[in-house]
Amino acid sequence: MVESQQRIIDFRKMVEIILVFIVVSINNASGYFLQLIWRFDPLYYLVIVFVVSLSAGMVLKNLKISLPLILVSLILGLIISFFLLIIPHLSYGETEILGVLWEAYIIVAAKLLVLGTPISIVGVLIGGLAVGEV
Repeated sequence: MVESQQRIIDFRKMVEIILVFIVVSINNASGYFLQLIWRFDPLYYLVIVFVVSLSAGMVLKNLKISLPLILVSLILGLIISFFLLIIPHLSYGETEILGVLWEAYIIVAAKLLVLGTPISIVGVLIGGLAVGEV
């Protein structure tokens, strides 16, 4: 009985981690779109990254899990946003524009990744400290 309850708790924790990872990756992808497509100020992206990292640190309550999760989700957000950017062009067969998109995307993504990584680490640390995890 106790072992089955422990499995249920472990399964719930695993589902929680997976859902937080998916949500954080999608939110990071939307932050990349703000800068890449609509040319918003990078400050909006940094606010999104900070708030998402803060909330992930508070929800997961474990810095050993939330720090790598946030860093991997930043990279996955890059990948998601790039594929969402090129899918319409690939569906119409416009392969010659992919080089131009790739060059523009790399410039913006590198800048945002360099700016967003320390902000996300600070957000996770503050979120973890807010719930008492050291």
